[in-house]
Amino acid sequence: MKNVIIFFGSIVFLISCSQNNDLNFKKHNSNEDIELRSISSEVFERAGIQYIKGGISIHCTTNACDGNNTGHTDHCQVVTDLNGRFECTCSGCKMTVTFDTYKSEIDVWEQIYRENLHFDDFEAFTRRKHGIGIKSFNRVDFNFQPEVTTIMYTYELKDGTVETVMYSNTYTNKGIIDKTYEIDCSGSCGCREIFDFNTNRAECSCDDCILSVTVKE
Repeated sequence: MKNVIIFFGSIVFLISCSQNNDLNFKKHNSNEDIELRSISSEVFERAGIQYIKGGISIHCTTNACDGNNTGHTDHCQVVTDLNGRFECTCSGCKMTVTFDTYKSEIDVWEQIYRENLHFDDFEAFTRRKHGIGIKSFNRVDFNFQPEVTTIMYTYELKDGTVETVMYSNTYTNKGIIDKTYEIDCSGSCGCREIFDFNTNRAECSCDDCILSVTVKE
């Protein structure tokens, strides 16, 4: 048995859940080890489907792996399985999913997997930029809005340098996907990608950055 702490608003619930995976992987379709932080109850509809509005973040604890590591670092990262579903890279990891908004009747995993998650684009991007195709990442941060979804991948190089890249999927007012963009900020000031949802424009976190935006086919 292991204890799972679920945060809902200002109330903390301690739930005991049975261990049903020998490697202690946190699978995408399990309710174990999920942190729920409820700030509001905003939802929107896209193409007849109800979506939770706002941010959703996924990361795995960064303690050292116990074994069976499928990532490129020696600590827990987020990776995808053969079906393109999120899981942790090795045994001894625990996945945490944090919501800006939570609605129990909406399946957040269905919402996430409806998006183009750009796994192949991400690997190709890291190969172009760093000379190595990376398939695992420190965390994934989503922001769901009616006309655009942004997906930021935070990843780590072998020397410990932490980098980010953002993808945005834009939609028409009928909920049909319009265009997708790869957004990258490079520079010496710890550049990070920022998306302004008021103007639907991408920018960088500081002046000493080069903004690169690529339209994906």
